[in-house]
Amino acid sequence: MNKMIAMTAAAGLLLAGTAIAGTVTVQSTGHTYTTIQDAIDNATANDTISIGAGTYHESINMDKPGTAFNGLTIKGDSFSTTIIDGSLTNPNPVISFAPYGTTDVNNEVVTFENLTIQHGAVAEAFGGGLYSTQTSHITMNNCHILFNEACFGGGICMDSGMMTLVDCVVESNQLSNLAPNCLCMTPGTKHGAGIYKSGGTLSLKGTTVCSNQCDGHQLSTEDQISSPWTDNGGNTIRMSCNGADVNLDGVIDIEDVRMVQASAGLCYTDNNGDGDIDIDDLLNVIEDWGPNCSP
Repeated sequence: MNKMIAMTAAAGLLLAGTAIAGTVTVQSTGHTYTTIQDAIDNATANDTISIGAGTYHESINMDKPGTAFNGLTIKGDSFSTTIIDGSLTNPNPVISFAPYGTTDVNNEVVTFENLTIQHGAVAEAFGGGLYSTQTSHITMNNCHILFNEACFGGGICMDSGMMTLVDCVVESNQLSNLAPNCLCMTPGTKHGAGIYKSGGTLSLKGTTVCSNQCDGHQLSTEDQISSPWTDNGGNTIRMSCNGADVNLDGVIDIEDVRMVQASAGLCYTDNNGDGDIDIDDLLNVIEDWGPNCSP
């Protein structure tokens, strides 16, 4: 197989017939693989795909039947330098397990590390940044999922299987309102602006989910993730990444007070995330008064 492999085990210690795990390097130039998809298509169990710094404009299909991807690791240099960008090409998530219309049972075990996943668009369907179905087991370490759009799960949608997020950020994703089944502004609906889970097991540790919206409107803290999930500690789930900056203009001032007062009863003004819109939200604005220095 024509790929760049770094082996760490001595050949003499390998049992006959045992697959050799390797490291496949992806760079925009100068390597066998210049796209992530090509590297994935040629990967085998327990490989590591190491992605160099750069922005890769791709919609990645992880749909490989059976268990061929068991133990696969896909990692970048860092989330700030290795970016997978879906270019808002509707209807494609940035990363998809078992794309729409397929029936493969994947049973895949995949880890993503040090990546930003952005600009996926499935305005009338599921999971703008990442869509997982069937029985995949996905771990995401130190990944940022940003600026994606979908009808359900603006950032991430999972139907079943297992997903674990560690030290990740799911921020500024969008629920669309383009199809009748979206209904993202209908009271009582929980479509998960950041993460939508209709089945399976979701665990978070050290992860922030915030400022995920519906059709340009702020949503409450409880609307950031749609269903029960396991809290392994150190997580921040809140309506706005900017806290008391309710109108998101970069300054916490009288305009935020007026917005809370004028919008009393609307969930997006619950800036402290306690489920009530009351004097505590006004006091939260006053406490944080001044320029908003959040990154």
